Order: sequence, then structure tokens, then C-alpha cells
Amino acid sequence: MDRNRIDNLASELAQAIMDSDEYKNFQRCRAEISKNPQLYQAVNELRRHNFELQNSEGVQDMYEEVVKIYDRYAYVRTNIVANQFLRAELSVCRMIQDIQRILLEDLDFNVDFLD
Repeated sequence: MDRNRIDNLASELAQAIMDSDEYKNFQRCRAEISKNPQLYQAVNELRRHNFELQNSEGVQDMYEEVVKIYDRYAYVRTNIVANQFLRAELSVCRMIQDIQRILLEDLDFNVDFLD
């Protein structure tokens, strides 16, 4: 199989994701939260801090750090529009994680070093 076919299949997969209910819901939620720039900014700060924490090394107590972030942004998470957006984003992320897991398992790509 040539690289061109793989690229075409990857584009088809991206289109299938964009056609999914999860992604469409995410897009709707993003459009809705974008109507409130202050709320969207606060949500993005929460997302950024969470992303940085999840990708940092040397965190002694990850659970405690996550709790701190969620406590700091509790007002954001209690907002219905913000919560719907975050849940929709999580749904899309889980779908992409499932795709990645399937690829890694089917490709027999050795990721034992991550355990």
C-alpha cells in the first residue's frame, strides 16, 4: 500500500469523525460558548491548565493538583453552557483515544515502555 492511499484513508477517517454526532455536538457547543467571550476565555484557561498538568512530569500528587484546578474553576464547571462544551469536548477526545488505541493494538506497535 502506498503512502497516498494511507493519506486518503486518514482524510476519510477525519471526515467520518466530523460527520459523527459527537463532533457535531462539540461544534454546536463551541459555537454556543463562543457567544460569551468571557466564559469561553475562562473555559480555555481551565483547559490550558488541565492540559499542562496532564502533560507535566514530576507532579507528586496528580489527584491533588487536578482537584486544585477544578476547585479554582468551579464557577466555570457549574455553568451549563461551559459544562456542555467540556463534556462534548471530552466525548470527541475519547473517540480519538479509542481510534488511537485500535491503531496501536492492530499495528502491534510496542508501547510496553509506557507501563
